[in-house]
Amino acid sequence: MNRTVVRRLVAGWLVALSASVLSIRAQEFKPKSELPPQLREIAQDHDIDTSCGPPGDAGNKKNQLQNEQKNNFFITGDPVTITYDTFIRLEKAAEDRGIPHGGDNALPEDRSVLKDFLEDRGVTLGEGMLVRFVAQMIEARHSNTSNGESVNCHDTGEEDNDVHVDLGKKHDDPPCSSVTAEISPHFRPDIWFDIVDQDFGDRPLRFTGPLFFDASHTPCKPGKTINPKRISIWEIHPVYSIDVCQFRALSRCSASDESAWTPLNEWTGNQRHE
Repeated sequence: MNRTVVRRLVAGWLVALSASVLSIRAQEFKPKSELPPQLREIAQDHDIDTSCGPPGDAGNKKNQLQNEQKNNFFITGDPVTITYDTFIRLEKAAEDRGIPHGGDNALPEDRSVLKDFLEDRGVTLGEGMLVRFVAQMIEARHSNTSNGESVNCHDTGEEDNDVHVDLGKKHDDPPCSSVTAEISPHFRPDIWFDIVDQDFGDRPLRFTGPLFFDASHTPCKPGKTINPKRISIWEIHPVYSIDVCQFRALSRCSASDESAWTPLNEWTGNQRHE
């Protein structure tokens, strides 16, 4: 095969690959009118909403499936309350079953294995189940701003990337004991973007969204350098709602007692009861 033929074949392959990537990126989300209630009321438009669809720009099926779970904004129904120990039990179950994880090339081929995954207080939990979790915020930060990630089509900067929220039993817990909630750039209201600058101290927050198994990472292990640091790679991702408890005592902040909670976008200083 001469060089001219090879060049033409390579050029044709690159054109086809480019068209395939553009097709993936262009897949659209459902309209904002179908978003979950709190997010629907305060959602804001961003360029990434139309330029980067649910699969992101992932180059293989495993990563596309994972990205679609990260962009699962349209689950309906009542959320199930989970606890800190739920995340630990989910992690142990994943490790006991040998679920692939640890990098973008080590993802489950079939994510259906993550459904109906764990019995927790009479409820069967798994990836994609709508849950809510009460905790204190350890830290919130913009993530992957330098290189981006495939779920966000490798766009860089704070605007087009997730806000990573570390949650724990106490606001000063070490990072390796934290669990994670991820705020997607899609539809994100400014008040959620600005959570990185807020300090709630020991005031409980309530995060609602689907369970997600972040197989690109690993939890903290003795003697290993892990980033991001956390006790479980099961997350709430993407976040559907963020609420602030009117009280500091966790005993007064039941996840199911709506009277105790104020949406973050409505939170003001005069609501800060003791």
